[in-house]
Amino acid sequence: MRNGAVMRVATIENGLLTFLTDPFYIDRQSGKVHYCTAGTGKQKVVLYAKCDFGGEDLFRERMLGGIFEGSNRPDFVDADTLYIITDVPARLNTVAGSYSDKAYRYLRYKGPADSHCNVAEIAFYEKGDTASVKGKPIGTPGCFYNDGTHEYMNAFDGKTWTSFDYSHPSGGWAGLDLGRKVCIDHIVYTPRNRDNYIRPGDVYELFYCDCHWKSAGTVKAASDSLVFCGIPENALLFLRNHTRGVDERIFSYENGIQLWK
Repeated sequence: MRNGAVMRVATIENGLLTFLTDPFYIDRQSGKVHYCTAGTGKQKVVLYAKCDFGGEDLFRERMLGGIFEGSNRPDFVDADTLYIITDVPARLNTVAGSYSDKAYRYLRYKGPADSHCNVAEIAFYEKGDTASVKGKPIGTPGCFYNDGTHEYMNAFDGKTWTSFDYSHPSGGWAGLDLGRKVCIDHIVYTPRNRDNYIRPGDVYELFYCDCHWKSAGTVKAASDSLVFCGIPENALLFLRNHTRGVDERIFSYENGIQLWK
């Protein structure tokens, strides 16, 4: 048996499947067997995805070192830094406060070297506003496959499942011409992704394994995270999106983190 794989011992008699054990796996490092037996203790879980996005680490890591800038010239020759990304995004939407209290007409995200300026969505907000500022999308034209599907305009289309993938590894940027000077209070950005994060508006159902799979309830996402209460500790879980998509993967929840199995 391959270490790390989640298994159950079962029998089949007359076409009937009977489980003899709870789910378990063999730890890759220690070789010890760990059983995912639902405990009597209950916990609150906060979920950000329905499937392991480890395969998307490249997209998320490509945002490290990315810079948001403001300028009053379209060539950004006098650009001021609004924010520098120093951590890998852990969720669909990351909020960052602006370093500057000046007003700018031109705003942009400049991707770091060798990132193809990968970004799915960018939104700039004035203080106290719940709607992002609007403007004319500007940026470096050209996408990796030269088919028009991943141009810089995607970063401002309001769709977190579309993205900018610049045709060259370095030098790409995506921004807005606001047509007026605006003081930016904070920025919300989304990494390029395969749409396995929690998407606002979609309907999700959480299941936990307690001898059999049981539903913990169905909710409609109001943000990029879901909260479920009263979930048995140590139980194996999986999250289903009833609105769209087929990718899903079992996970456990430990120390406030989804651990994919």
